[in-house]
Amino acid sequence: MPKRYDANLVDNITKFHELEFHIMRGRNESAIYFDLDLDLSKTLPYIEKVNEGKGKKKITLFHIILGAAVRTLALRPKLNRFVSNRRLWQRNTMTLAFVVKKMLDEDAGSVNAMIDFDPFETLDTISEKIDKHLYEARKTNSNENDKQIEMITKMPRFLIRFIFWLVRWLDERNLFSKFVYSQTKDMPMYSSAFLANLGSIGLPTVYHHLFEMGTIGFFLAIGKITKRPFVDQETGELSVRPMMTIRITLDDRISEGVYLRKAVDYLHLYIENPEELEKPLELSQKQLDWLKLKKYKKDWSKKGKTK
Repeated sequence: MPKRYDANLVDNITKFHELEFHIMRGRNESAIYFDLDLDLSKTLPYIEKVNEGKGKKKITLFHIILGAAVRTLALRPKLNRFVSNRRLWQRNTMTLAFVVKKMLDEDAGSVNAMIDFDPFETLDTISEKIDKHLYEARKTNSNENDKQIEMITKMPRFLIRFIFWLVRWLDERNLFSKFVYSQTKDMPMYSSAFLANLGSIGLPTVYHHLFEMGTIGFFLAIGKITKRPFVDQETGELSVRPMMTIRITLDDRISEGVYLRKAVDYLHLYIENPEELEKPLELSQKQLDWLKLKKYKKDWSKKGKTK
């Protein structure tokens, strides 16, 4: 049976589902897209209320969106899957990636942030992890990712092509060793989800492509906040509210459409009602087992967190 260092093989799938891996061989060939329109009329006042008297360490809308993504991955574990070598795999970490500007300046360089999260994270613990990572990234002029890129780009072009060919070849055949995996830990293509915060630089959202290299099959492109007409679906009342659109790109092969639709509903729920992120999830042993996280593989019974 094939094995990977970063994931567990999913073998309880239907024959029809397995055929999809041969019909749709690439992620962009398999991509589906969702528009998630969000009403922020409760979210923005919540942020202002929470941040009163907090000093510099404040909650932002991005913290809430990232928290909603973590919570959604915890409740919809099939989102944390990927297809490699025409087989379905369940990732054994919950790793979210996004781009960080080293300084709040348009000419400043950027680094990739990749953070491992726990299914029991709250908004406070998530914001602490993000702020710590941002501080470390902005404090130094260079990180390991920068050093690796600089080293590779100094090589002859034929050698660069060979390295990337070798990485793809090993990955596609599920031959990643612990050493090779450690060399890709700063590459956002090897994460559970990527968040592109276009709204932070005043841009509308886009439909983002997926990477064929790596394992990521879940992208969230976040647009800027605008005021738009809003119709209450229950009362028919028309009003103008602060709105934002997140465009989601998903690899359709990792799960069926109904399951993915529910995942979008969770994102919608937690972003529009961020107070739900203040308390940790209560997960049963079965739910935790479905996540297949290596952190809880052996010692979960000692944690005392099951429902």
